[in-house]
Parts: sequence; C-alpha cells; structure tokens
Amino acid sequence: MIGDGANFVEHVRDRYGKVLGMTKENQKRRTTENMSKINEERRKLTDGFTLGEKIEKHLEKVKKKEVISHIDDAFYKNEIEQGSLFYVRRTNLQRGGGRTLDVVDEIEIAIQKQMELDEAERKRDMKFEEFKNKFEDHIEGRAANDRTLMGSADGDDEPPSREF
Repeated sequence: MIGDGANFVEHVRDRYGKVLGMTKENQKRRTTENMSKINEERRKLTDGFTLGEKIEKHLEKVKKKEVISHIDDAFYKNEIEQGSLFYVRRTNLQRGGGRTLDVVDEIEIAIQKQMELDEAERKRDMKFEEFKNKFEDHIEGRAANDRTLMGSADGDDEPPSREF
C-alpha cells in the first residue's frame, strides 16, 4: 500500500524518476468534479431521482423494448377514396422478420389471475364459520328437505326413522 495521493506522487517520483504533470488548477478542478459527483450520488440516495432523470430512465426502457417503430402506427391518416374521406390507420406487422413485438394484454392477464384465484377459492375447504353460516338453516332444522325418497331394491319404501 502506498497511502494517500501525496504518498503516491512521492512514490512515482522516487521509483520512476517521473513527475506527474498535475497543476494546482487541474487538481482543484478534479477535486471540484469529484465533490459534485459525490454530492449528486448522496442526493439521489436521499431524495431519489429528479423528474428529468425519471423520464430519461423510462425512455431508455422504451427504447430497449424496440416498439418505437409502432408509434406512427397509432395515428390515423386522412385518405380520400372515390371522393369519400376516410380516417385510416395502417401498420406493417411483418417488419423485422414477422410479428415479434407482442404487446401484453394487461386486462387479459388480470382476468386470468382472477380466474386462478377463484379456482383456488373453490378448491379450498370452508372454515367453520363459513360452513356454519352456509348451512345454519339445515343445522337448526328450518330448511326444507329437498331430497326425494327413492325406492330401495328390497321393496322397502319407508323413510328411515330419525332417532337420536
């Protein structure tokens, strides 16, 4: 380990016989630049990104998605055909080797997630309170018995007795 900046300069001067061409002005300028970078990083850690930085980051993400070529396709153009004015929106879905830029349908994904949650809800067992609320009339004997008695194979058509 050589140490701090002054020790490094001494080391280079002694070892290699070279003098670094750093003037006081250059050193002050570099120190100022370094301090501004450090202060900017501290500000980002405490306050977060500025609006301009957020916009730049978002634009970089959009640029990486390669959907910029589709922006023009989103606007209608006036076309006159046989004396009638039409608003037409045209696109080339075969650009770039075919349709490789699929746009995610957020509504469809939300519906699929909701269907999965509903299916999981149907499969799970009821909690005691849910069971009790659903079948309270049956438990207390107030609900009508919708079952019909079927003839048994023995010819015994009498309903079973309810003795407790």
